[in-house]
Amino acid sequence: MAGPHSSPLPPPSAVYASFIAINPAPHPLPPPPPPPAVYASFIAIIAGLGVTLLLLALTQKALPALPVSIALGVLFYFVTRLAMEPFLVPLSVLGVMY
Repeated sequence: MAGPHSSPLPPPSAVYASFIAINPAPHPLPPPPPPPAVYASFIAIIAGLGVTLLLLALTQKALPALPVSIALGVLFYFVTRLAMEPFLVPLSVLGVMY
């Protein structure tokens, strides 16, 4: 029977639920990354899959699937953020793009 100050959840669940509810509170979420960087990363990851499959066909050996995709995704993300966005964002604000 639940008293006036007891939680409707069992004790471990109540502790876990309070941790989930309180822990992110002092840390607001960062703003999402801009779309051009996300699109470039997605395309680079798919290209990394193609490069991995090409290397697999050429070497005829078992290869890990992720290193090429991750490296290209990170490279394209930072190249897009540092090189392309300073050029693309003003064009978008002025209405030249889209």
